[in-house]
Amino acid sequence: MLIKTRSSQTDPDFGKVEKFPISFFGVPVDDRGKAAISVCEQQASTSHCLTYRQNSYFADSTSIDLGKLCTKLRSKKSILIDCTTLGVVEIIFILRAARKENIKSLYLLYAEPGEYARDDKEGLSTATRFNLTGDRQFSGVHGVALDLSLYEEGQVVFLLGYEEDRLAMLLTQQENLIKFDKYAIFGVPAFSAGWELNSFANHASGMTNETYHVHYAGANSVTDCYHKLLEIFKQKGGSDIPTVIAPIGTKPHAIAAALFLCNHAEHNGAGLIYDHPQKKDGRSRLLRRWHVYDVTLPA
Repeated sequence: MLIKTRSSQTDPDFGKVEKFPISFFGVPVDDRGKAAISVCEQQASTSHCLTYRQNSYFADSTSIDLGKLCTKLRSKKSILIDCTTLGVVEIIFILRAARKENIKSLYLLYAEPGEYARDDKEGLSTATRFNLTGDRQFSGVHGVALDLSLYEEGQVVFLLGYEEDRLAMLLTQQENLIKFDKYAIFGVPAFSAGWELNSFANHASGMTNETYHVHYAGANSVTDCYHKLLEIFKQKGGSDIPTVIAPIGTKPHAIAAALFLCNHAEHNGAGLIYDHPQKKDGRSRLLRRWHVYDVTLPA
């Protein structure tokens, strides 16, 4: 798999591509999301809002399954995917359809935030607390799910961000992960110098009761995170010893997880576990820079 990154503080850089045949985006919750959708609508001949609710997918509010999505993508040479507004589940859904339709050229757009909304609950220090997501429930996703109860051993990789309660909830709801080897990947370097300290501080107490193999990958680098996942997987992952990915950190890391699972979940070597969080309105402010991840899928 080839991943090229183009970053810009002005307009997104799509290289030599002037127009995409189709684009996908999600529901915006802040200004950078709205800006990303505007880019998708301008850069593509047709655009669709894709959402995932209660184990079902919807395109422009109409129910859609993998077969119908494949039909939409048929004969397309490239796809523009806005990962600013889409969640990891929807991204995986599009990637699976692209693989089935043998589409090699994918452009994944991401608008990096200038700053995140902090938690202002009374009695809590606001120094490292952030108000980013609400209701959550960890569950599997068709096509990339594993029945963890079938395995006596395995490895789980947590892609960590600011919200320490997401990690705690995952371990509470998925007790069989206790016997798995645990890996943590932090976004270092962070989007902005010093932001990684928020992640370290918020997870320090929650990680003391378990042994974690700690790794680092640039917070905005899909390539770094993808190669870290591949490195961990190759250590002992496979159909007998699965690698479970929990993308609860930055969106570029979630993109890396989606690409990794697109390549390795098919033969039960890897799987996703996700909490399907409800993104809160106004979760970020400002737009720091654009990233375009130009991905060429393997044959």
